[in-house]
Amino acid sequence: MGGQFQIPKAEMLSIRAAVGFKYVTTMADNAHIRLTRLPVYLTGNWMAAKQLRLGAGIVNHQIIRYKADGFGEDIDLTGSTGPMFEVAYHGVALRYTSMKYKDQDNFNYSANSIGVSFSTTIPKR
Repeated sequence: MGGQFQIPKAEMLSIRAAVGFKYVTTMADNAHIRLTRLPVYLTGNWMAAKQLRLGAGIVNHQIIRYKADGFGEDIDLTGSTGPMFEVAYHGVALRYTSMKYKDQDNFNYSANSIGVSFSTTIPKR
């Protein structure tokens, strides 16, 4: 869930902010291993064409939990901030995020990702 602020007198520029929930799980029948986190996004966007949006900004992940369902140790990871870049066409965006997580023993985990997001804005009335 989020919002968009259109820059006055600069129709091609906008700022977007959003809060979400990410959930990844295994496909195994005998385990429910999962990674959950709460991402917060802030991006600056430029409309390169009518339906083509280019964005860059920062993302912060909080409340990062890895649950191993008995196949290993459950881990709470520290929050992290990293850069995010996206190219969107008509509300469907290809997104790249660069980030590392750190555990209680100060071990780093790569959290870089490539993903797809879907968004829309409600026009002014």
